[in-house]
Amino acid sequence: ALPISWLNAPLGLVQERFAQKCPSLDWQRDVTEYFKERLKENDSVNWVPSLNDVPLHYLKPNSIVRFRCMVQDMFDPEFYMGVYETVDTCTKARVLHFGKYRDVAECGTNQEIDVDRKS
Repeated sequence: ALPISWLNAPLGLVQERFAQKCPSLDWQRDVTEYFKERLKENDSVNWVPSLNDVPLHYLKPNSIVRFRCMVQDMFDPEFYMGVYETVDTCTKARVLHFGKYRDVAECGTNQEIDVDRKS
């Protein structure tokens, strides 16, 4: 198997670390350290495309990008599910997923998110 590209397919690498370390919270620290180390290598931060300079249609979906912005406080905060569980409606099989770094929860055919799950 080819190694997963940290630049073009970062969620695959996050998924690997999540699968190895979950349910402990170590997976988040491991992911942060992994990407910090990659960005220290050989001027690699310059390989990461900037949202400010590159048109969106040239960017690969779910790839790493950088951008320059202003941070401001919002009246209505946004929330994400750090970790969530899906249940297969046919087999009742349960699977943990990470929601961090994603805009939308991943839920396959015949799967429902268990909103009552206690972490």
